[in-house]
Amino acid sequence: KQWYQRRVAVGDENSVCASDHFPVFFDVKANVRRKQAAKREILNYKKADWNSLNNELSNIPWHSLLSSSDIETCWHNFKLTIDNASKKHIPAIRSKDGFKPPWFDSDVYDICREKERIRLELKALKKKRDSKQQTPMNVSKSNPNKSSQDRLHIDKILRLELKFQSTRREMKRLIRSKMYSNFSDKQSENTITKKFWSYVKASSNSHRIPEIVHYNDVFKSDFKDQGDLFNSFFYEQFSSPSNYKIDINYKEKNQVHFSVSDVKDIIKNLDPNKAPGPDQIHGKILKNCASALCTPLTLLFQSSFYTCSIPNDWKTANVVPVYKKGSKNSVQNYRPISLTSLIMKVYEKIIAAELLKRVNSKINPTQHGFLPLKSCESQLLPFEFKYFQQLL
Repeated sequence: KQWYQRRVAVGDENSVCASDHFPVFFDVKANVRRKQAAKREILNYKKADWNSLNNELSNIPWHSLLSSSDIETCWHNFKLTIDNASKKHIPAIRSKDGFKPPWFDSDVYDICREKERIRLELKALKKKRDSKQQTPMNVSKSNPNKSSQDRLHIDKILRLELKFQSTRREMKRLIRSKMYSNFSDKQSENTITKKFWSYVKASSNSHRIPEIVHYNDVFKSDFKDQGDLFNSFFYEQFSSPSNYKIDINYKEKNQVHFSVSDVKDIIKNLDPNKAPGPDQIHGKILKNCASALCTPLTLLFQSSFYTCSIPNDWKTANVVPVYKKGSKNSVQNYRPISLTSLIMKVYEKIIAAELLKRVNSKINPTQHGFLPLKSCESQLLPFEFKYFQQLL
């Protein structure tokens, strides 16, 4: 058809690369609409009132609220209380995944809008002045205020030009400071790496997941259908569950001491930039409200451990596909990353520390994997020392 036959040309034999084929060049004209990012409501943690939130959470009667023997009921009450308190003291904003730098926050957005407002007002005044200059009019005695009105109009234009220049300088200064501060965060050691890739994503103007992905010759463009494709592929990678028949006496030495101070220390050391799990309780809430939340979390951990049950939110995860290599359109070129509950991670740290304490005496001294303060480096150091001793 005519719409795809425009500018068709056959190139020379080696015009593209060393080849015995003749390339064909043509333009494809198609009316393709780009998908608009859906707006979502998120909490603006930069403007959170942490003092008021801590005061409200500290005054809640957690012992009576978490007194139920059903762990799901206790967890529901805890999550509902945190959600209501967060909405009261942390403002919500509507955001969408647009292509903008990571430091383009609400402050930069407001000053950009102010600069644009002044620019449009200045443009309208200049247009009005130019139209008056093009219209020949004789100043007569019947219009003695004409020259004074023109002077006022020019003065207004000059004032707006100065204001526009000042606002533009302030906007550039603010963007520069936001950009520099964006790469410095004492609470997270991985901030520079994360911010760098966040900027690369914003600059590349591309989505992490293409608009069309395929698996087993099945192509999908709808978000839900794409999720089903990823889910099918990831599910096939898992092996069948193991069935170990080990005789364990769970009644012996199964007491675990859940200390409020231990829970508080673990929460304070959490990375606040970690993505939350299905419970949607952000790390910034846990870290900034550690003193108020350590008591109810200790009660939840005790109830979970002694009732031998775990809330469903702690056992589920949001799975995110991460690109490895090859074609981005192929589902097989992605690996899954599970975003689990941060509260469950605190629970796991306490259990892991207790297990290590009980089996530490039975671990071989040459074991360096999966142990704190030990790694490949700690294993290589004594090996290299003994190796060089033998050479000498």
